[in-house]
Amino acid sequence: MTQPVTPITTVAALTQAVPLTHAAQLTRATQRTHAPRPLRPCGSRSFAAALAAVAVGLSLAAATPAATDQANQTQTLSPVVPLGAPFRLRVEELAWSGDPLPTLHSAASARHGDRLLFTGGKTTGLHGFTCDPNTNFPAAEFHRSITVIDLARGAVFQRSIDDAASGLSPSQRAALASTNQLSLQDGGTLLAVGGYGITDGGDYTTFRSLRLFDVAGTIAWAMGDATLLSDHLRFLDPPANTPEALAETFFALTGGVMVKVGQEYWMCLGQNFEGGYNNGCSSKAVQLYSKQIRRFAIDLAAKDPQPLFTGASAQAEWARRRDLNVFPARVPGGEGAVALSGVFTTDDGIWTVPIVVGPDGEMSMPDPADPATLRQGLNIYDAARLSMWSAERGENWLVVLGGLGYQVVSGGALIEDMSVPYSNELFAVRYAPGAGPGGAAWSQHLLGASYPTILSPVRGVPFYFGTETDAFPLVEKDAHGMLDLDALLASKSPVRLAVLYGGMISEGQALHGGPSYPTGASNRLFEVCFEPGPGCPADLSGSGAVDGSDLAQLLSAWGPMPAGATVRADLDGDGFVGAKDLAQLLAEWGPCPKR
Repeated sequence: MTQPVTPITTVAALTQAVPLTHAAQLTRATQRTHAPRPLRPCGSRSFAAALAAVAVGLSLAAATPAATDQANQTQTLSPVVPLGAPFRLRVEELAWSGDPLPTLHSAASARHGDRLLFTGGKTTGLHGFTCDPNTNFPAAEFHRSITVIDLARGAVFQRSIDDAASGLSPSQRAALASTNQLSLQDGGTLLAVGGYGITDGGDYTTFRSLRLFDVAGTIAWAMGDATLLSDHLRFLDPPANTPEALAETFFALTGGVMVKVGQEYWMCLGQNFEGGYNNGCSSKAVQLYSKQIRRFAIDLAAKDPQPLFTGASAQAEWARRRDLNVFPARVPGGEGAVALSGVFTTDDGIWTVPIVVGPDGEMSMPDPADPATLRQGLNIYDAARLSMWSAERGENWLVVLGGLGYQVVSGGALIEDMSVPYSNELFAVRYAPGAGPGGAAWSQHLLGASYPTILSPVRGVPFYFGTETDAFPLVEKDAHGMLDLDALLASKSPVRLAVLYGGMISEGQALHGGPSYPTGASNRLFEVCFEPGPGCPADLSGSGAVDGSDLAQLLSAWGPMPAGATVRADLDGDGFVGAKDLAQLLAEWGPCPKR
């Protein structure tokens, strides 16, 4: 689990046996001592081959669910569609032969040209689970630098916020070093609120300010110019017009997500955690979930910008969520947001049903008992993510790249695991507002791609990536912060879609009942490549053509799928291999498209 700041009962067993020194060893082990293989240009490797490698594995084994966790929001999960997206994605490690890259996760980040900016976060792995907050969240593990990675020059610049040239007070430096801030880049400004950390007086808290970074100026400071960091940074209190009930804690959030909708900034869900995390050994710490969307506006071009309170949604118990993926999205009525899954229910289970946030900032949740409602188990935790919209199809495609899941792919099968283990899989939710009988249509998809297999030099097991990883899109987003899927689908060649950096890393998947593995912060760079078209879903054998072998495989799987199973022959993902799947296979008969 990544940087949670509250007890995580369901995964405590995965890390309790791992000494902190071992986690430090893992951090060192993941740092490169040489450049990885050069990255091929997008499209030089066969997407079809990559998809087939995953598809064949899933088709050979039915899912074998572990005991269902009754603590989850729902006791059933929606069918998972293998492939089924109108595009393909591939993740490759990005070649790097420059300065040593720092380990980092859960930071606030921004991009300026070829330069990536990071502030706050942690430099080591999962927190401890002892009764001592200072052992669980040691001060030395917080990221107390402004870090810049120059992709073009292969250079890394780090300047301590404790540098005399920061021009910041001790309390301001403490807020900058916090982890799991809610942040968003808007043009040349990085907005960051809250975050969990240690005050200059030594107390653990969720900070209560809004910080505005001039991205270019902050990068220049980190690279050594003669200015003060304070010249490029503002600290702002909650809006003066905030209602009294929220006046002190409006910005006191951690583990949520910030999105921009119109001229408003929405702080979605999360929590306010006050006091040191002690794994439930005492009641001194106070945890208050937001359970709402808080909204403010600010004129970033003003000489003295000040936030203005614009609203807060009604609170709901089903919105008691943190460390989740929230996406800008098109929703009924216009622009809004979608929140997927997250943790934890009051019984320490996962949330499975999404939340839709309307243009007015109010939340709604589909009926969990409705069979058409999405009930998600894959990639449920905060991870690298991308939001795409197709106006022609009327669909949002919300992509989560790795992380943690109640459902994961292990040994070629889709399984359920109450420990919420790590996942390298790429996963997407399709959300078509207004398309279904109830006003919307949902489906969830395994995209047939994953992070590359990189083996631990210590144990020879794969590393797992994605959790709390930063994604930097390389193509222009629209005014709502979404990628134009129609434009991408019209491209004639593969597109470099995004760069991923940092995040949590686990040395092994950490399945329930299996070995415990150490965690660390990653210093790996990855690139996401996009190719239009669905590939060749009916090529069940991965031979490069739809032929008799695929027909035989489909016929052998004919009928209803086992409960919880994902079978490649179920091409439409309806839980039944039947006439519709056969019709699709026959329609694709012959050689797969070469593109």
